[in-house]
Amino acid sequence: MTTPFDLMPDNARVWVYQSQRALTADEQETITKNTNAFLEQWAAHGKELKTSFEIRDDRFLIVAVDESFNQATGCSIDASVAFMKAIDTEYQLDLFDRTKIAFIFNGQIVIESLSTLKAKVENGEIPSSAVLVNNSVSSKKELDEDWKQPVLKSWVSRYFKTLQQN
Repeated sequence: MTTPFDLMPDNARVWVYQSQRALTADEQETITKNTNAFLEQWAAHGKELKTSFEIRDDRFLIVAVDESFNQATGCSIDASVAFMKAIDTEYQLDLFDRTKIAFIFNGQIVIESLSTLKAKVENGEIPSSAVLVNNSVSSKKELDEDWKQPVLKSWVSRYFKTLQQN
């Protein structure tokens, strides 16, 4: 059963999938339609799950489950991951690359590799005014409160502190 995202409780479990590119309006419409169809039949050991889905900022696919209704189990989570992998393959979104981090600055979403992050900060390519997109959030409350963090209040701040010390 699907429900509007804003009606999901704060303790709803969330999974954030980051696309390496912006989705077109047509892609968003099709992905949303197909994901909602999947979520309507998604179950854990035959028990219906209360779910929601949305795409934010043309890049972030977010699935939520109200586990106070019924808990997602290993098999049901595996099914959702398989579904998202199918979307990933069909649209070539690179949703499962956790070595890429999203930042927002100058009105743009910029994806950076962890391997080059320190150098990008040192070169001034990521400003201290940037916002980090924290896709490791696990609840709707965390999504609402901590998903977008000022870079200087995130784990990336250590790279800016290194600059100040030099």
